[in-house]
Amino acid sequence: MLVLSVVVFGLAWWLGLYLLARDPAKPVLRHAGLGLLGYAAAVAAEALRPWVGGGALATAEVYLLCVPAVAWLAVLLALAVPDDDAPAGAGGAAE
Repeated sequence: MLVLSVVVFGLAWWLGLYLLARDPAKPVLRHAGLGLLGYAAAVAAEALRPWVGGGALATAEVYLLCVPAVAWLAVLLALAVPDDDAPAGAGGAAE
């Protein structure tokens, strides 16, 4: 189970950093990257709990699990805002 946690952590951490480095000016990529980094941190906290102890790490894990949800909600809100760079009439409607 630890091997699976390490693989999931590595993939989520790498993809989060990749999205942050790709274009930090875009809110969608920034929030998605932060959500993936928060998810990776939560996976790491859950995997390390048997060796570190349950007290503070379990409390931190609860808060770390909220980070991806809030970040991905911000992604959805950023995607809901119309794009100002889209050409007029995009969507096939004749004017």
